[in-house]
Amino acid sequence: MATLNAHGIASTDLPAKLEGVAFGQDIVISGVTKHTLYVTNDNDFLATVGGVDNPNKFFVFAVDSADLPGFVSQQIKPFAVCAP
Repeated sequence: MATLNAHGIASTDLPAKLEGVAFGQDIVISGVTKHTLYVTNDNDFLATVGGVDNPNKFFVFAVDSADLPGFVSQQIKPFAVCAP
């Protein structure tokens, strides 16, 4: 919460529960490779709660390799096409 608040996202704009966490593709920012971390929630199919909008939210963080020593990203092989 503190990191999101420090980047201009108010606590009132944060969901009550976070339900998904996943690493995404690495990105390059100013020549430095960073890992992406996706944090998500879902709105439980409630578009509004108490008359207030309740959207699904995705937060994406750029994470330095130094903050994740020994991190190895998962390698997924492409699916093979099977002949009918």
